[in-house]
Order: sequence, then structure tokens, then C-alpha cells
Amino acid sequence: MEEKEAVVSVLIDTSGSMNGRPLHVAHSLLFQLLYMAKKQKRACYLITYSVRAQAIDLASPSNWRLVKQFLQRGFSGGTDGNQMLQTAIAALQNQKYAMADVLIISDFEWPCPQNNILKMMDREKGQGTKFYGLGIRASFARYPHDWLDRLWNIPHL
Repeated sequence: MEEKEAVVSVLIDTSGSMNGRPLHVAHSLLFQLLYMAKKQKRACYLITYSVRAQAIDLASPSNWRLVKQFLQRGFSGGTDGNQMLQTAIAALQNQKYAMADVLIISDFEWPCPQNNILKMMDREKGQGTKFYGLGIRASFARYPHDWLDRLWNIPHL
């Protein structure tokens, strides 16, 4: 049996504040990441979030054909970052996603994660998981400086 490459969990913000160009850029980045994951035979867990988080497990080859349909579901409204992070952390408890890196693509227009979520993230970091953020027109002033392992920002679109 061939040894699997590292896995990844991608979280994409589909809230109302991401409408228009930010969401278009996020989807473009996401499709490139998914293409790379599929080409490298990496398992991938995709979570979209706004008012509630929804997930699709791309470790199952049959689910790849559902990605476009999954992303075309209309979302709007606010963002529940805590639910999104809880969904990602729950996926890390699955054997095939243990030690996956987590990438959040968002404008980060949602409140700082609750302390219990930050503690769960710290436990996962202690086991080797990395949490990354890719901000699109994001302001990070409200967040603790070390809650993500690495953060990139696209300030202007």
C-alpha cells in the first residue's frame, strides 16, 4: 500500500462580507489548492462557513465531482468562526485527517475565537497541526497575535 502524503483541511468563508471579488479570489485560490491536492493524492477536507459550517470529505474520490456544486450553494449573512473551527478540529479527530494542516481563507470579519476553541487549537498544535490564515482585505487587530501559525494577507483587491 502506498504511503499517503500529508493531508489538508481548507476552510473558506462564504459570508455576506466576502461577496463579489473577495469570494471570487477565494474560490480561485481554493480551486488551485484542490487541484494540487488531487494531483498529489492528498486527502482534503473542505469546509465552507457563514452562518453555519458545511463540510465535504474529498478523501472519497466520488466527492470530487461534487465540489463545484458544493461551492455554488448560496450563503450569506454573518460568520460563526467558532463553529467553523470546531468543525475543523472535529475533522482532525478522524484518523485520515489527524495531523492535517488547516488553512482558513477569509476576510476575518468575525469575532475572535472563544478561549475554549483557542485551547483546542493549542492541543492540536501540540500534536503537530499547523493553522494558517489567508486574509482577503482582512483586519486582524481583534485577534491574538499567535492564534495562527502563519498569516498572509491580500490587503487590496
